[in-house]
Amino acid sequence: PNSRDSRVSNRRSFTSSPATADRYAVYNKQQSGGLSSQPQHQFQTLRTHHSNDPLSCLALVSDRSGGHVAFAGGHDDVVFAYGINSACGLASVYSHRDVVTSLAIMPRPIGCKYGTHIMISSSWDATVKVWGVNITEGEKVHIDKEAIVEFFDADSSIDSVDAIYIQNVGVIIAAGSTDGSLIIWVWGDDGSKRIIFKEEARRGRESCSTLKWSSSSNWSSNNGNGEYVLFAGYYNGRISSYALTLKQQQDGNTCQVYPISKLNIGSSVQCLAIVPTRRDIFVGCADGGLRLVTVGGDARFDNEPVIFQPYREMSSSTTTGSSSSSAILIGPGSGVVTGGSDNHNESPALTSISAIPGSGNVMKYSLAIGWEDGTVSMFRIQRLPTL
Repeated sequence: PNSRDSRVSNRRSFTSSPATADRYAVYNKQQSGGLSSQPQHQFQTLRTHHSNDPLSCLALVSDRSGGHVAFAGGHDDVVFAYGINSACGLASVYSHRDVVTSLAIMPRPIGCKYGTHIMISSSWDATVKVWGVNITEGEKVHIDKEAIVEFFDADSSIDSVDAIYIQNVGVIIAAGSTDGSLIIWVWGDDGSKRIIFKEEARRGRESCSTLKWSSSSNWSSNNGNGEYVLFAGYYNGRISSYALTLKQQQDGNTCQVYPISKLNIGSSVQCLAIVPTRRDIFVGCADGGLRLVTVGGDARFDNEPVIFQPYREMSSSTTTGSSSSSAILIGPGSGVVTGGSDNHNESPALTSISAIPGSGNVMKYSLAIGWEDGTVSMFRIQRLPTL
């Protein structure tokens, strides 16, 4: 039962499976050439940790002394912390009663007395929990065994979570559920917690698979469409944007959230990568395709996303399970870049993206992409000027 639908319908099926899955692997890049359509980099695995249960989510944090700690959640209901340099497990916490589906880690908010960071976790047990985490030099980690605060307001299992801290307000936590509902809380600086937005599940809507907050002013328009924007991806192929605005009152700031824009991109959404300085969003899909969606100043989506198949670009020079890098030029016209076979079934689902914009005014990006079959690749993408 490798499909996501089977995991939702029988959530505990993987927990007792004898499958073996890598906890994570750290890759070392070796550059071997300039910008071209041929592979530029090869990767070598430096560290690998193993678990008997599949991995669901990762979060990477620096210890500010040259070390890094990877937090991993999966189908064993536990969050583990691993040292990249030390190559060993550092801490763990039995965090939920079901699969840990998503993690978000941020520095300790003002007024919080727990650790150096807080970790927000979500689960198929329909809860979101906040944990105190202490990360010090030498990749030393301590995770509190009891959650600081827990949220039980979701009506179904939770697939995604993300959070952002707003000074003088608190931590804003968004959670997306398997029934397509979306809920947003404020965990206030005073320790209070309350719901500020809830979008109920609708007929025909599938899981809210990924969430990303952005605080960049590039998404805001002159008419005050919001200082913070939440982007959500759904398994029915829809992406949506939501604005969060602040209003000053005598007893402090209050938050209001409302939907802005939505767009159907034609394939189940697996992951998002936001580039706010360029007003671009990369969307990874179940068909293996990568969509580049431009967002207007009012956080509204362009109705004509660029669609291309990076797995096909790679397939001519690599095999499944390997790692490589190549360059793709996105030209005017249909916006579709093809390579290799036209059979979409040859591309596994694209499950993770990280995007970094190039310097200057040239629309270049460096992308790290992961697929469902374990392939990891790096691409450089350049948008060509419109004719």
